[in-house]
Amino acid sequence: MQKPALLSNTYAVCLPDQRAAVRLDPFNYRPADFPKFIEIDYLAKAFQAAERAATVGGLTFYVTWSVRELPSYGDDVVAILMGDEWCRFPYYLGKVRAVFRSHANWPMYTGNLAHGVTYSNAIAGVQFLRLHLKGLPGRLSYLKRVLEGLPVATETHLIPLGYANQAALPVTPFADRTTDLVFMGSMNNELPSVYSPKYWLRSPKTVARTQMLRGAREFQARRPDLNVYLQGTAQFAGNALDNGPATENEKSRYSSLMMDAKVCLVPRGSSLETFRLFEAVRYGCVAICERLPERWYYEGLPAVQIGDWRELGGVLDHLFGDPERLERLHRDALDFWHTRCSEEVLGRFMAERLIPAAELALQNSIWRERSTS
Repeated sequence: MQKPALLSNTYAVCLPDQRAAVRLDPFNYRPADFPKFIEIDYLAKAFQAAERAATVGGLTFYVTWSVRELPSYGDDVVAILMGDEWCRFPYYLGKVRAVFRSHANWPMYTGNLAHGVTYSNAIAGVQFLRLHLKGLPGRLSYLKRVLEGLPVATETHLIPLGYANQAALPVTPFADRTTDLVFMGSMNNELPSVYSPKYWLRSPKTVARTQMLRGAREFQARRPDLNVYLQGTAQFAGNALDNGPATENEKSRYSSLMMDAKVCLVPRGSSLETFRLFEAVRYGCVAICERLPERWYYEGLPAVQIGDWRELGGVLDHLFGDPERLERLHRDALDFWHTRCSEEVLGRFMAERLIPAAELALQNSIWRERSTS
């Protein structure tokens, strides 16, 4: 499909280190112009889909990482809030038409109480309390507006993280993939001093990834017939594969390794939701991850969700002992990406929620007609 003659809406990216927002033309942009913000490809292509749908016009979309402020406000302003793992209330609720965000307004407890009192559950509780404290100022500001009778009703919609450091590659047939199991990501390999609080209160991310890597290495030693690739870097800056911008060489290497993989390990980061999960299904990898929260974009997710990474060895034994299931999960992953969380789906999702309900039926028929043309 071609770019419309004129854009129906205005798009801008709010960079924290600049006072003014940077204009974004979703049909004509360079990712290098936004070097610190790795979701721009995914969002720009979603904006393209929304423009082609022509369901709404005259709006200003701000892609932002701030819960504090936007360049402007009003019923014609839409905020796309990315990366707020603290799950805070945006201060601009009630001042804009809608907020689309990649993490929920409220933090969730991420421990597994079925395992009883464990170290992992304890630190998950500490993190849960910390998230609530971090988000308290925004919630108090929201309550103040409610008590003063000021507008606070802004529709908030959750959206998938999408992909980050990943190239658009042709899908490698599952039978042609030579890496059976892969993990690439940051690991805190060096513990701090025993006198440091960080020694005793390691993050849920560190605990999960340590357990995951231990289980994967034990499996690797037990199954030398399989090609297992495990790369745990000391810190993110080593290869930029977790939550920041990568160089073109790093991006190409990461993408090639993942496209060659059959099964991808997806441990949590600071949050349960990670780019790596969406990158895995986009490439048709069979993802193994922790139990995820209920979200519209996770419905029907063909991933293997486990309650504890210490169960990984048994999960992998069953998975690689059933080649037909592996092949089926691969096909389902590709289908899931295209029908549940691709750029086209996200663009459609945003467009539908920005138009009056009475117009939705007509717009649906227009969408279907254009999609088949």
